[in-house]
Amino acid sequence: MRFEDRVASVTGASRGMGKEIAVAFAREGANLVLAARTVTEEEVASETRPGTITAVADEIRALGRRVLAVKTDVSVRSDIERLVETAIGEFGQIDIVVNSAWAVMFKPDLLDDLMRPEVSDATIGTFRGIVDMTRAVLPHMRSRGYGRIINITSMAEKKMVPNAPVYAGLKAGVAHFSRSVSMVVASEGITINCVAPGIIDTPSTFDSYPGMEEVFKTMIPARRLGEESEVARATLFLADDDSSYITGVTLSVDGGVTDS
Repeated sequence: MRFEDRVASVTGASRGMGKEIAVAFAREGANLVLAARTVTEEEVASETRPGTITAVADEIRALGRRVLAVKTDVSVRSDIERLVETAIGEFGQIDIVVNSAWAVMFKPDLLDDLMRPEVSDATIGTFRGIVDMTRAVLPHMRSRGYGRIINITSMAEKKMVPNAPVYAGLKAGVAHFSRSVSMVVASEGITINCVAPGIIDTPSTFDSYPGMEEVFKTMIPARRLGEESEVARATLFLADDDSSYITGVTLSVDGGVTDS
């Protein structure tokens, strides 16, 4: 198995792509640190987006892996710092970090996430979480001379999104931030890359764009929506030692919508 004896930390791991990524790592032998705000069913905020890290942890234990579920709001710096400290205390190492958590709250109306401060604030908070996670985990990775950081961005980093300019701008910021940090630590055995999903068959897509599935298919050269498992496989590739000479890149998983 590719990740035996490795420890992977995944944010936004209670559902959707984050959950799929976490379970995929477990299937490949990794032990997991799961981070999300939802630990119990009572904390689930939306009926269309169910899931808790407690339930995901049970799935991973059933695969024979060790797992730690840590209640984490990535927009709160002290939560991020506690997450990293707890993970290192439990496992003695963090080899892989996947920053999957992101606030997807926008609607189709033009300038929606700009004109609703509560939405733009939430989006800014998740961007800050990636910065804080990188700051918190890098000293540990540098001391060991090994690390893999994969940030989940979006095809929106390359395409204009008139209803969600804050979302699009910050996703582009994640990619540039990742490239900028990667060049500094590339000689230390640490790679930092991004995976940019396109239109994925996941509840958050249809919360934001209800009834648009057939329209989206006409926009995608592959003529279908992507699967969460396809995003997970791309993430595993960038975490694998077979890709150790790849850093500072964004891997598009979008059925051909963007040009790279």
